[in-house]
Amino acid sequence: MEINIPDEARNGAPEDRATLAGQLIDQVAAVSGELSHLRREAIEELIGQGNSKATVARMVGLDPSRITRIVGSGVPPERALLSPDGGPVTVALGSKEHAVGDDPSDMISRDVSQAFNALRQALERYGLDCTDEIVPAPGLIELNRPNLVVLGSPKVLPTVGQILASDPNYGFASDEQGRFLVDKTTGQEYRSPQDSGETADYGYIGRLSRPDGHGTFLYGAGLHAAGTNGVAQHIVNNIPDLYSATRNRLFSMLIKATHNGGRERSITTTETLSALRTR
Repeated sequence: MEINIPDEARNGAPEDRATLAGQLIDQVAAVSGELSHLRREAIEELIGQGNSKATVARMVGLDPSRITRIVGSGVPPERALLSPDGGPVTVALGSKEHAVGDDPSDMISRDVSQAFNALRQALERYGLDCTDEIVPAPGLIELNRPNLVVLGSPKVLPTVGQILASDPNYGFASDEQGRFLVDKTTGQEYRSPQDSGETADYGYIGRLSRPDGHGTFLYGAGLHAAGTNGVAQHIVNNIPDLYSATRNRLFSMLIKATHNGGRERSITTTETLSALRTR
């Protein structure tokens, strides 16, 4: 690959040469980092197919010891599930308006707060900066930005609900009995066990397209707040598997989250409720 160095970087004034050279160095470093990520991902995929490191080394023209160093160092590829470009992540949280006297405020539940903390800790383990953003009522959120994770029901985030409607596999629906999740391919309905007094809820996880068509965002929500917490816990506990199964494709799935009940409830287990589907 040839890198075009402008004449100004060679023959311009010293300050211009320094500025241009610095810009080119940053560009090369960014490309180098992305290529290293792609190479490691491809090598791990070959190893995952059952090839030995020695075999992979012959396939890609590298020394076996170099293969060992590549797969044993650097940023794990699955980090891209949360941050495709390795930059800071924004976790947007749907909220409800809550009036304290005459002073309205936007409130998130204890479950959603736990969900954010679980994601924050996972992002920190991957070396990613993270900020939270409470989306005020009526839930109009800017989705056209990189490295975005959104948590909250489409009922409180109608902008997301419009995008969610394009998912051909799973979605939210409601009738006189309440809200439920639906498998659009089979018509099967999933009504929350919590509505029947059980200490469990169902949730949706998906990667959806941004409205501008220039990227995606990761989205999760439960039928109740406990399910939203369960969605976050399921993502955190299954990042490598979710990334391996989806890479950069759009996907969606349904999960079941069990909690220990009570006002101070926390998630005890999560499991797949329906198949993960990509598109």
